[in-house]
Parts: sequence; structure tokens; C-alpha cells
Amino acid sequence: MAKWKGNIISFNPQATSGTAYTGKANGIWSCDIVGQLKQAGLWALGITPPSAPAITTATIGNTQISIIFTAPSTLNGSTITSYTVTSSGGQTASGSSSPIVITGLTNGTSYTFTVVANSASGSSISSESVSATPTTFTVPSVPTIGTATISGASSAMITFTAPASNGGTVITSYTAVSSPGGITGTLSQAGSGTITVNGLAQLTTYTFTVYATNSVGNSSSSTATGSISMPAIDPYFSSVSLLLSGDGANGVNNFTDLSIGSRTVTTVGNTQVSTGVKKFGTGSIYFDGVGDYLRCATNITLSANFTVEFWFNVTALSGYHRFFNNEYEGNKYFYCYYNGTGIVAYNVDSASLTVYGTFTANTWNHFAIVRSGSTTNMYLNGTSVASWNGTTSFPFTYTQLSSDGEEMQGYLDDFRITNGVARYTSNFTPSTTASPTQ
Repeated sequence: MAKWKGNIISFNPQATSGTAYTGKANGIWSCDIVGQLKQAGLWALGITPPSAPAITTATIGNTQISIIFTAPSTLNGSTITSYTVTSSGGQTASGSSSPIVITGLTNGTSYTFTVVANSASGSSISSESVSATPTTFTVPSVPTIGTATISGASSAMITFTAPASNGGTVITSYTAVSSPGGITGTLSQAGSGTITVNGLAQLTTYTFTVYATNSVGNSSSSTATGSISMPAIDPYFSSVSLLLSGDGANGVNNFTDLSIGSRTVTTVGNTQVSTGVKKFGTGSIYFDGVGDYLRCATNITLSANFTVEFWFNVTALSGYHRFFNNEYEGNKYFYCYYNGTGIVAYNVDSASLTVYGTFTANTWNHFAIVRSGSTTNMYLNGTSVASWNGTTSFPFTYTQLSSDGEEMQGYLDDFRITNGVARYTSNFTPSTTASPTQ
């Protein structure tokens, strides 16, 4: 038995059963409390229960309802120890905070719910009631797939249409999944939309499926999108000064610089696109050996590291075939040609080097001249075949493919100058795909 003794602020007892009153002296009561005093204005102890909580949401579930509520606005000096939710069917559940789930309900039956706050000084009055009917939910039906499109260097956008049925409860998200890789992207909404999937690998072909999610679980996956192939990414693309692919319709005699500089390229003679003989893409640059060349008149200065590379396919091993020709400082040149015996790089740091590499006519071969620091290497099909030292700066006034006077007879593809970067510093395997354009 707990015993309290002190000033009585107000005392208007109701239902006093279980309470014994003892004595009064000078306005001081002494009483033994053996039962709960009922509320009537202020309590004999000067403490009242909290005000009522407020129910905000009743979330429907399978044979259950989750009651979400807010705490009482007034505590009246009390400390809340728990909350109790009661249904009109007699089911109750208690907890220390929101939400509280009432289970054991019958699907399809409507119930009302109230909540009270419990404290040492008693329970609050009940909240306003809310009604809800538990329902059997299922996962959503299958979304309808749309299209997949490349949206960035390593990302794709997947469109879809929401399923016909949400399973009885709101869809919270959609997930797109790549094949291969299982790379995912998620969109948190209920309706149709577009999902972005990041982290895709370059030079990889992907398809995608989409599934929907509600509180029960995930739907089955949709059918797959059409395939997309992610492009190659060049980490040095910002340093590419000239990039000529040779792509286009057969016989076309204009070419576009695909570097970020978008330099103007002039066609001379019968230079044209050949779609019949090509290394990559839709075509290559064809020179018939009679007055043909391409010229880019924009200044390109190679003053430090650089890489000049291309694929060539000569149709005859006799005569001269000038692959490229760069003029700087008046009549000084930096050029590369095949002289019927080997490949010659001329006037590179005042050196003229002949490379007796092994290759045959009517085949594609990769050639690169790369300077790293003070060392320049010449590579044929990825193998170093010559090297020298020097740091001469080359302020080109123009860059030319083929030449007037020593015209190439055959094809060039994927001609690229990278300024400031030595792409290869040892033997390498030439790329099996075209140079990236981003």
C-alpha cells in the first residue's frame, strides 16, 4: 500500500471504492491509496492524465490494420508509459510509440479504432475514432516495358507503363534490372515513368526488365527491352586534336572532324568514302593515288607528349604512299610514308627513320608515333619498331592525309592526333573498336 500525505488542492472524489480516507488536521489530509482515483477536474495528488492522442492514418493490411498517431498535445505533468489501440471488434494492442498494429481481424469487415495514452496518473480519454477494413493484398501485376536509350557515358533510361493492378495497395517503387550484370535503377513513385540505370560498362550490349513493388512484395519482371550497346569512352578525349573516321555513304567526298575542335576538313581530288573496304564503322577514307588528299588548315601544335595514330591498307607495295604530312615553320615537315620497302618518319627531331615492318598489301595495319618525355617510339601493329630522343616543338600550320605528289593508294581509317598524351609507352594491342567520340 502506497501512502501519500500533503496538501489537498481539490478533492471531488468519484467512485471512491478502494480508497480509505484517514483524518484531517489543519487542512492536511492523510490517506492510504489502494485503488485508482477517478478524474474529476484536478486530482487529489495535483496530477492529471495526458490529453488524448490523435490518429492520423489507418494503414490497411491482410487481417491487420496499422494505426499511426501523434502524441498528446498536453501531458499535464504525466509521463506516458504506453499507448493502447482498441478496435470495435474487441481486439487491442499496446506499444510505446506509433505505429501500433492490430492483428487478428477479419478481411472485408469494417472496424473502428481508438487510441489512449497511458501514464502513472491514469489513461487519457480516447482519441477520435477512425474506420478501416482489412483486405487481402497481392503483389502488383506486371508493368509494361517501354524502350531503353543511352543517356550518358555509362547510363541508360528505361521507360515503362504502370501495371493494370497494384495488388490492392499502392505501388511504392519500380526497379529496372540490366542483363548482363544485374545493374539496377529505382524510381520511387506509383505511376508510369522513366528509370535511369547508372554504372553500365562501355562496349557492352544490354537489355532491361522492370518490376513493381508494393507493401506485399515485388511483381514478376516485365519482358525485356530491345538491346542497346554502350559506347566506348576515351579518358583523353578532351586532348584529341583531330579525329577522322571515314564513316559515311559510299562515294561521299566530305569528311567531318569528330574531335571537340570540329576543325574544317577540305577534300582534294577524288578522295571519298569507301564502304566496301573499312576497318571500323560504315566506311574508310579512300585515295586512288592521283592527286588525292585531305587537309585540315587549323594550327595544331605538338609541344610535349603526343600520339599520332591511324589504320592503313595499301593496295600495292610499290611506289610511295604518304600517310600524313604536317607542315610547320615554313618548309619544315613532319610526315610519315611507305617507300616500297618500309615506313619512314621524316624530320622528327631532325631524324629520318625507316621501319622495315612486316605487313602485306590489302590488309589493315595499325601505326602510331608516340612521344613520352624526350623519347619517341614508332609502333607497327602495337610493337615498337624504332625509337629516338628529342623534344622539338611542332607548330603545324596544317595537317594533311595523303599528299600532292606522293599520294597514297589505298585506305586510311580512324586517324587520330592526341595532343599532350602519350597513349602508349610500351608494346600494346591495338583497339578492336573505333576511337570513341566522347
